[in-house]
Amino acid sequence: MNSAASQLIGEMDCSSFCKSDAEVEHKICSIAFAHWMEDEQFLRFQICGNRFLHGMVRAIVGTLVDVGRKAITQEDFLNIIHSRDRTKASQSAPARGLCLEKIEYATAFQLTGDGK
Repeated sequence: MNSAASQLIGEMDCSSFCKSDAEVEHKICSIAFAHWMEDEQFLRFQICGNRFLHGMVRAIVGTLVDVGRKAITQEDFLNIIHSRDRTKASQSAPARGLCLEKIEYATAFQLTGDGK
């Protein structure tokens, strides 16, 4: 599953993993890392990106779990990414267990000397 997850790294169109009716200007996201870790008796997925679309992480997790179950191959996973078609990805993982750990904002503005 980590090998498949590594295919998410970089900038890409994430249409395959977001709700089709998402009202966003574009579906391009930059993923810095995505990987699975064994945490005691559980598998834990961590992902970091510049933005996430509605339902994106749950769809990615559901599809990667299917890779782990050998229901789809790593090549299938890559084809799903390139298809930009949500119907090609697997069922979304359930929301239980989903945990947002951290949000960071980077700004590109500078205050002037008068506080504006």
